[in-house]
Parts: sequence; C-alpha cells; structure tokens
Amino acid sequence: MAAVRRALDHVEDALSGALLFCGLAIVFLEIAGRSLFSASFIWSEEVSRYTLIWLTYFGVAAAVRSDSHIKVTIFIDRLPSRGRRGIEMFGCLICLAFCLFVAWYGVRLVGDSRSFGLMSADSDIPIPIWVFQMIVPLGYACISLRLLERLLHLWRAGDPDVMRGG
Repeated sequence: MAAVRRALDHVEDALSGALLFCGLAIVFLEIAGRSLFSASFIWSEEVSRYTLIWLTYFGVAAAVRSDSHIKVTIFIDRLPSRGRRGIEMFGCLICLAFCLFVAWYGVRLVGDSRSFGLMSADSDIPIPIWVFQMIVPLGYACISLRLLERLLHLWRAGDPDVMRGG
C-alpha cells in the first residue's frame, strides 16, 4: 500500500509540475509573441485555460492527500478525539460519494463528447474536446483515491489529527 501511495504521489506531483510549466510557458510565449512580434497564437488562451483546469484538479487531490484543504473546524476541534474521528469519517464518506458520482458522470460526459465527435468551439485546435474533459473523471478518481486513503487511515489510526500534524 505504501509503494502504491508513493507512486501515486510521484505521478500527481510530476503531472502538476509539468502542467504548471506548460501553462507558464504558453503564457510566456503569448506575451513574447505579442510584445516582440505583434503576433498572437489563436490556441494559447484555450490551452492555458485547460492547463490551469487540469492543474486545479491535481491540486485538489494533493490537498486531500496532505489534509491541507480548507475546513471550518471551530466545532469539530471542541469534540473529543472519537467525535472528531466520526465527523471526519462522515465528511470523507459524503465527499467520496460526491466524487464517485462526478467521476461516473464525467465518464459519461467524455463518452458522449467522443461519440458525437465534438471539437473545441473556442479555437481551431484539432484536438477533440473529450481529451480536455478527461480531467473530470481522472481528477475525481484521484480525489476519490485520496479520500479512501484518508478513510482507511482514520479507521486504522483513529486519531484524525495525525495526518494534518496536529
């Protein structure tokens, strides 16, 4: 299990780094092209937007991984450890159900876009829109795996503060 977790950590981190680099490079090329050559790339805005969207999904998975996402804990922190654990597990289960539903719906969305042969409406990029939409099922599947990991940790360790360093 630890080896799978480390491998997933590395894949998420590598993809996030590559997406960040690509997004910044595209924006830099667009700025340089406009400033130095008075030329613009018709595809740059769209690709940088999709890159940012993909980066956001992997960022959410990383936040769930490190339990560093935003939470309102004013009431939970007043509970005993067992109560916090129960609330954390319940919250993870609700989030997991939502993420699995969206991942399933995302698979349908991608399938529909693929079967209809939809292309991007914003530019002349010769890439089908389902390629960009793949982040919905992929991203929510990654988040679901991280929520399952959190649930297993809470089930085994019992202390909800261990993962966030509390």
